[in-house]
Amino acid sequence: MSTRDIIKKILVNDKRARTDDNYLYGRVIEHIAMEQGNYNDLTKCFVRIMCGYNLPSVHTVVRERRYIQKAEPELIDKVTEKKRFLSEADFRLKYGKE
Repeated sequence: MSTRDIIKKILVNDKRARTDDNYLYGRVIEHIAMEQGNYNDLTKCFVRIMCGYNLPSVHTVVRERRYIQKAEPELIDKVTEKKRFLSEADFRLKYGKE
């Protein structure tokens, strides 16, 4: 099952996931862990933390990292930057994004 399929399944079945990114992210982790047979106390704890502590969303953290690194390029890891560029290029090819 692809990440997109997992997210769609969760959004269809769970209204809270439609409005709370951290909750959605926690549910995705929960689903993948259960699918792999690795759902344990650590997973439960992580999901509770993601859903209950008013943490910034993963998207917010990533967006802020990008903003800071754009302003301060010396904070960019060149190997990681290349991997991100290639991943973005693959995504654009796969989904036809310009």
